[in-house]
Amino acid sequence: MARKAGLCSGDENPVVETLGGGVSNVVLLVRARRGAWVVKRTLSQLLVKEVWLADRSRIFTESACLTLIHDSMRGHPAPAVVFEDRDLYACVLEYSGTEAAPGSRTFSRGL
Repeated sequence: MARKAGLCSGDENPVVETLGGGVSNVVLLVRARRGAWVVKRTLSQLLVKEVWLADRSRIFTESACLTLIHDSMRGHPAPAVVFEDRDLYACVLEYSGTEAAPGSRTFSRGL
């Protein structure tokens, strides 16, 4: 997906690490020559004991909200949305340099 988003070249092998803490998404940190980004991809079944199904398209609502906050609020904690992949139910977000997944700790403090 990093190549599809134009974040790295075809001959580059970006470093990918899993960022923990999520039950509803796979959250990855992708580091390439041009920079680093967070990739969030929704899960259709949440990672909990019970069977809990969720609409994967929720990532696009989150992406739209992050874009609105990023574009309209000065001093906002919202990362910029760099790319959306509607086939993979995923988005690529700018990386702030902290290990927290976007939305986990930042938004738990409130806006």
